[in-house]
Amino acid sequence: MFSHSRFKVVSAKNIFFIIFVFFNLGFFGVTLANEKNNIPVVKGFNVGAFVTSGDIEFLKSQGVKFIRLNLSKKPVAFKQYPYSIDDDAVSNIDRIVELCKKNNIRIILDPHTFPGTKEVSFTRADDEIWKNYKFHKIVLNIWAYLANRYKEESTIFAFDIFNEPTVEDLTLEQGPGSWNELVGKIISTIRSVTKDKYIIVEPAAGRVSIFKRMDRVNGVKYLKLPDANKIILGIHMYAPILFTHQGVRGRAVGVLYPGWINGHFYDKKILKEYLAEVEVFSRKNNVNVLVTEFSASRYGESAADKYVFDLIDIFNEYKWGWIYHSFRLAPEWNAELSDKDSFPPERWKFLIRELDKK
Repeated sequence: MFSHSRFKVVSAKNIFFIIFVFFNLGFFGVTLANEKNNIPVVKGFNVGAFVTSGDIEFLKSQGVKFIRLNLSKKPVAFKQYPYSIDDDAVSNIDRIVELCKKNNIRIILDPHTFPGTKEVSFTRADDEIWKNYKFHKIVLNIWAYLANRYKEESTIFAFDIFNEPTVEDLTLEQGPGSWNELVGKIISTIRSVTKDKYIIVEPAAGRVSIFKRMDRVNGVKYLKLPDANKIILGIHMYAPILFTHQGVRGRAVGVLYPGWINGHFYDKKILKEYLAEVEVFSRKNNVNVLVTEFSASRYGESAADKYVFDLIDIFNEYKWGWIYHSFRLAPEWNAELSDKDSFPPERWKFLIRELDKK
């Protein structure tokens, strides 16, 4: 028999509190990330440092309200000693800010590459930045400079702190090879200057044991975000690479989607399952997700279009924002171009229609 002395009467006030906690923790499938961060719906295109006034005006005419400004071809700082700020590159950012301001387009500022890294489009686990704190300090100085310069500039919507980090050991918590340590330092540096800008943080790729490696999607399980407001989780989605990058840099073409790729079957259901860990992280940490790059090479033709369409359906279901890669950066990714005779291409028409969906 139950003893009444072991139970207390739950008041209406306590019941309300319990329900409130359940909603906050997502027990009913509800995430409050949008309420916490008050983030607008972000959809747009990646553009390069040499974007023209005509490009920006065209994007405005298509209803584009956000761009991610990829500065890989004109880095903010020189990658050779003494690693100083490139005044000409900064003047170019200012030029693009003014163009976007005139056309009511907001910018995600993406330096994309830093001193201490070999490549301009991604990083490697053996880059010097993961071996020497000197390069951490250089990155922090660059972000202090950018934050001070653009803290009052409303056209700059967010700072994307580091593109595609790859480290040797994802489990490392301290030392120059720790992605989590560098993330914390960059965020602290920016927040010491401005608390108003959104900050975008990507998970890193790297090994978690001798035999196991995580890519930049499933590496999210090892990302530790500091307790700071206005943080956005940035994700790049190019899996599987053999499909999305077919025809790029001499890769084989003719890879199909949906279908078997490198011994694994891929379709929309599998892609959603692959991305589910990101949604779990988003709910657990109460942060919004913005897919800052995704695409499939035009050499994949209609199968590549199908892949892009399926991804956006998944993003919509998860209520994630997205930035398509890319607009007039390279022909293999440019959705304006087509291997068919139709113009504008189906992919471009689809992306533009999706811009207005909530």
